[in-house]
Amino acid sequence: MQSSEPASQALTPRLPDWGVFRSEDGGESWTRITSDPRPALRIGGGDLPIIRVDPSNPDVVYSTGLVTMKSVDGGKTWASLRGAPGGDDYQNIWISPTNPNTLALVSDQGAVVTLNGGRTWSSWFNQPTAQLYHVSVSPTFPYRVCAGQQESGSMCIASRGNDGEITDRDWHPVGVIEYGYVAPDPLDTDVIYGAGRNVVSKFHWSTGQVQNVTPIPLRDASTRVDRTEPLLFSPLDPHTLYYAANKVYKTRDGGVTWETISPDLTREKPGIPASVGAMHAPEMQTQRGAIYSLSASPRDADLLWAGTDDGLVWRTGDGGKNWADVTPGGLSAWSKVTQIDASHFDESTVYVSVNRMRVDDLHPYIFRTRDGGKTWKSISEGLPHDEPVNAVREDTQRKGLLFAATEKSVWMSWDDGDHWASLQINLPHTSMRDLWIQDADLIVATHGRSNLDPRRHLPAAATCGHAVAGHCAGTPGAGLSSRAKHLTDTPIHPMSRSARILRQGL
Repeated sequence: MQSSEPASQALTPRLPDWGVFRSEDGGESWTRITSDPRPALRIGGGDLPIIRVDPSNPDVVYSTGLVTMKSVDGGKTWASLRGAPGGDDYQNIWISPTNPNTLALVSDQGAVVTLNGGRTWSSWFNQPTAQLYHVSVSPTFPYRVCAGQQESGSMCIASRGNDGEITDRDWHPVGVIEYGYVAPDPLDTDVIYGAGRNVVSKFHWSTGQVQNVTPIPLRDASTRVDRTEPLLFSPLDPHTLYYAANKVYKTRDGGVTWETISPDLTREKPGIPASVGAMHAPEMQTQRGAIYSLSASPRDADLLWAGTDDGLVWRTGDGGKNWADVTPGGLSAWSKVTQIDASHFDESTVYVSVNRMRVDDLHPYIFRTRDGGKTWKSISEGLPHDEPVNAVREDTQRKGLLFAATEKSVWMSWDDGDHWASLQINLPHTSMRDLWIQDADLIVATHGRSNLDPRRHLPAAATCGHAVAGHCAGTPGAGLSSRAKHLTDTPIHPMSRSARILRQGL
């Protein structure tokens, strides 16, 4: 909703009867201003359109959505300003207060700008913008960084380019649904698995073919899925692939056959959170969730941990035959267990991150257990009070070194989570969605700024105390050298993503 000048005029699509409405009395009463349904259409995921009024002319109105539309008569009639191709799902628009022909239009993939009222637009390929969900890497050299990408399916990109820099020549889709986890096969570099909604995909680099190998091709009322579904290989058995909906599944033959290894792990009656008030869907109190996070122990092949999007944590020590509810005390329904990370050094130690944004709770929550889930300790001290946590990861090489991704920044702890310090350095402040540690690299998947790959040559904790990497000296990591190539390269255009963005890293 946006008010124009004077303040008594406003338009909004946020009413039960979808449409564009106008108020002449500061919102006391509303009138449907148009019978055209297009400017009020919601984006596929449910995002509401954004209404913007030209600050220099209250009769010029824009609405963003699947297509960005424009009205020049106060919302009575509408015409399309920009649609596909171009990123789809337009989320917001900015109008210059000094020149109404200058507009910035934001989509899931980036921003485009016009200087002539929409006759021509710039490209979103010239900026490091993307919405990525979960990150993983392939068992190759150079390794590929892989993730599901909003409105662009998915991607794997080489961590080292063969053209003097990392370019979009090193970027390739891998058949995974846009929100999904990506799981490169540790035994076959030709195969990439992915999971999202109720699809488990199997992509082959050599042919470009994608198979649907889901264990639940036909869902009934007993099966529930989230759009982001855990998918991972066992760190101790590369033949075993795990997948989770509201139950946990396992395959050892590449998705040809699956075994269900858990009951429904979600909360039976989550209730209605107070923050929703009366604005809830029918039967919301009995709406069960799905498994949102899954972790396999790097020390015990039969030890698995699962977390749900309705506030439960589960443990099995026998490969799924029996599951125990080990939820940290006080963790209520509508708490999303965003990530579980089983320790590389101790099978009884596990880290859990929780996000409670859905119930209007922006506090950070990270828990640690050292006794297999019998007792838990909150280890959120030092994190900002208004940064929900999306992921926690333990370093693979140094015991006690943790990393956390929040809605605004990245944090690190030298002492197993007892204290935290910012690792933001030059990172943009955006939603940090997931973390992955590969050798000496810490990789961050973000909403807004794509993948970021800071090199992690950290000093010893005893040398640095709680100081942040970059603020004290550390030992440089191992260097790599390769023979120079002698190809005659096609020049990279200076306005391309390659030239302007990817030379910075990922």
